[in-house]
Amino acid sequence: MSRLAALYLKLDLEIPIYEQEPSRTYLQGLVRRLSSEIYRQDVEVEVHFRQGSLEVWIMVAGSIYVAIGNYGSFRSGVKQIVEDTKALKNILVSSLRKDGVAEAVILKQRQLAATPERVRRLLMRIDRFERKLPEFAEEEAKARLRRILKAVQELTYEMEFPEDINLLMANLDERFHPLHKPAHLRHQKSFDLEKRPTFLDPEISKSSHYSQLPSPDDR
Repeated sequence: MSRLAALYLKLDLEIPIYEQEPSRTYLQGLVRRLSSEIYRQDVEVEVHFRQGSLEVWIMVAGSIYVAIGNYGSFRSGVKQIVEDTKALKNILVSSLRKDGVAEAVILKQRQLAATPERVRRLLMRIDRFERKLPEFAEEEAKARLRRILKAVQELTYEMEFPEDINLLMANLDERFHPLHKPAHLRHQKSFDLEKRPTFLDPEISKSSHYSQLPSPDDR
């Protein structure tokens, strides 16, 4: 699976050891429920704690292929996933407050760069490369192209489903395709046709409460 979202919270709390697992289970369930609605698919969620002032890292894994299904173009879809993650962060913090976590306890909340944000930055990098290509000497152009190809290769290693990788490749000019098909694809699985996540119907999608929230600044 691709890492659809990565969030960081710092809370002015200390959770006793015996309460950490129930707290982790609560957060996983909450984030899974919110993420499944936002990204329109079943997702996997990891929650990691570090004590002191409690630090929480939350990772949401799923399929980019499914997440952008209702957003038209690839570029607009990738951008929207990034915006959706901002909404997820906002809804999560709001839900914690409703469940009794005081506003003053939440010291920091931040959206970290996940796979969709890295794809967005890659597309911007390619746009800049193509725009400035006439200005580059041949060797500099080749060096920049090699770095872009390396970035593309690294992105494929963040993706589990071939559908995600194929979607990325289909939206890149062939000049930016790695020379060799990623070897790790041999160990990856396609969606089961009987269990493939399906997009929400448009009418259901319109009713999603997350779309009504403003997108907060992620810094």
